[in-house]
Amino acid sequence: MNKSITTLLLLAALLCLAACSSKTIAARKLQHSVIAWNAGDQLAVARLGYFQSEQQLKASRHYAHYTGKYGLAASTPVVKTECDEAFLVIVRDPKARVTVHKLTFDMVAGGEPPATGEVLYQGEGSTPFFLMCNISDVYPNTCLRVVSSTGIVTEYSPRISLREGELQLPDSTAEGQGSVLDITDYWLK
Repeated sequence: MNKSITTLLLLAALLCLAACSSKTIAARKLQHSVIAWNAGDQLAVARLGYFQSEQQLKASRHYAHYTGKYGLAASTPVVKTECDEAFLVIVRDPKARVTVHKLTFDMVAGGEPPATGEVLYQGEGSTPFFLMCNISDVYPNTCLRVVSSTGIVTEYSPRISLREGELQLPDSTAEGQGSVLDITDYWLK
C-alpha cells in the first residue's frame, strides 16, 4: 500500500514538472516568435510608463498587455530600486547571465564602470523580468549587464530620450557587444 502511494505521488510530481517545463518552453517560444530580433540584438526592452508601486504596475493595462503578448507568468520577477519608471526586459539567449547593477550619481560623475555597482538582481536569460528604476530623466540609476553563452557582453541603462520621448538605445555597438531592441508598443498610451 505504501509503495503504491509513493509511486502515485512520484508520478504526480513528475507530471507537474513536465507541465511546468512545457509551459516555460511554450512561453519562451511565444516570446521569440513575437519579437522581430535583428542580427546583433541581445536583449529586448519595452517601456511601460511610471508607476508608484509594484501593485500599481501589476494592476495596469500596460502590464496586462505585455504579459499577455509575451506569455509571461504572474510570477515574472519585478526588480525595484527606489524609483518608478517601469521596463520589461527579455533576453534573447536563454543561457545568458543577466545582472542588474545599481548606479549612483557619484559613480556616473566619477566615470566608474557601471558593472561595479551594487547587484540588485542576477538571473538567466530564460527569465524575463520587469525593472522599476530611474531617479530622474537626466541619468539612469541601473545598468543591465548581459553576457551571452557565446561571450557577447551587452551593458545597457534603460531610459527615455528627452528629445523623442522614446526608449533611448545605444548610439553604436562596438565589436563583440550586443545591441538592444526597443519592443515598446508606443500606441499603448
